[in-house]
Amino acid sequence: MIPSRQNNSEQDEPLNPEPETEVSSPESDSARNDSSDNAEDVSSGYECGKILRLYMERLSAAEPLDSDQETALWEEIRHIHEKIRERMSFFGFVYKCHIRLLEKLKTPDSLSDLFPQSLLAKNDNALELLNQTDTLRKELEELYSRLADAYKICDTAALKRLRASGSRLMLKYPILIEHVFDMLETLRTNKLLLNSNEQESSEDLLSQELFCSREDLANHLKTLDELSAELDEKRNTLVEGNLRLVVSIAKKFQGRGVPFVDLIQEGNIGLMKAIDKFDYKLGHRFCTYATWWIKQCVFHAVGKQSRVIRLPVHMLSTLNKINKAEQLFLQENGREATVEEIAGKLEMTRERVNSLKRMAMQSISLQAPVFSWNSGKDVLLEDTVKDLHDDDDPMHSLARKILSQKLGEMLNMLPVRTREVLSLRYGLDGAKPMSLTEMSKHFNISRERIRQIETNALAKLRNPDTIIQLEDYFS
Repeated sequence: MIPSRQNNSEQDEPLNPEPETEVSSPESDSARNDSSDNAEDVSSGYECGKILRLYMERLSAAEPLDSDQETALWEEIRHIHEKIRERMSFFGFVYKCHIRLLEKLKTPDSLSDLFPQSLLAKNDNALELLNQTDTLRKELEELYSRLADAYKICDTAALKRLRASGSRLMLKYPILIEHVFDMLETLRTNKLLLNSNEQESSEDLLSQELFCSREDLANHLKTLDELSAELDEKRNTLVEGNLRLVVSIAKKFQGRGVPFVDLIQEGNIGLMKAIDKFDYKLGHRFCTYATWWIKQCVFHAVGKQSRVIRLPVHMLSTLNKINKAEQLFLQENGREATVEEIAGKLEMTRERVNSLKRMAMQSISLQAPVFSWNSGKDVLLEDTVKDLHDDDDPMHSLARKILSQKLGEMLNMLPVRTREVLSLRYGLDGAKPMSLTEMSKHFNISRERIRQIETNALAKLRNPDTIIQLEDYFS
């Protein structure tokens, strides 16, 4: 359950033995299929809970690190990084990689893409550091050229001296360790090519790119692999010591549409990113630095997975600010804030706040699976939604029938002409309601006379002795 820097290789699934042939009835097959479906539905939730329980057991066994232990670990990691850089300076192609990276530095802002923050903090003048990197590039170019010449004439003493100079330069201006690991991966790929190519092409690759023999390559790669394994061990110790921090942050994001197990996994990814990018020489606390990375990864996961229609990250951040402002206002004033008050507090327009709050409304897919207690398994949400225009409900049909009968009894208390006026005016016979003009033409009387008949008829129907028959429909 504890992730490491290197991805775990996928394991082959075990081969299932071929089942014996048997004859079964259709009834038994359908029953077996239903039982297997139910078992899968139940087992999915069970497996998720089992994984979480095992993870919590592992978490309780992991001891948190105190500040002294953490500082000692970072110091050991720094020493391992220096050893890896020193070993990598043995190979010629590493100089070429450094030169290509230095050539990309055009502005002071681009320095942070190549060098750690501790090196930038030592040099307050970024423009001066940029000029120093230009000098560094020229020195590495000269070293690379002299290494190539020394390798051609097999001058071992010169090679040793030049590599030591290159190592000192790379340690004085250390690039980000992630670039060094990219070079190490390229080195491992070259070793595979050496094993597969013909002898002549292999020697050309060794002489033109690496400036070393086959034996030197194997020995240095073995040492680099040992250092990488030692580094992974230190990193895993840091991860295990900060797992409680991940869980505590993931708990704050529960109930947002993402399973708790997934929140923890995203938090672990953020923790590993923090370990890769943390520069302890700056004097900052690692837990503070890691908290930001963990929150970012969990927050992005919630934004991507919890909504049917995904919102951009910057909009989610603004929505969070609105929610926090509403909660703070409620705590301070004891009532909910209006849109104008929130807009004024966040220095936003009223229309902007309304627009963002409309975006925050969750969309629910009618094809989303929901658990049905009747069938004991998941069904589609659209199968559980009541159709408002469904006339098959016997209770509604009976109620409408009784209401129609009572209205008919009340209308029968009126004269025939008056009853016909109300029926046509309000469409009680199922036809389209008629206007006063249409009814005046139909009865060949004035519109005012039609209105008077309607008013008198409604007054009679509003009589308390009459309206009591419909009291159940107005309660």
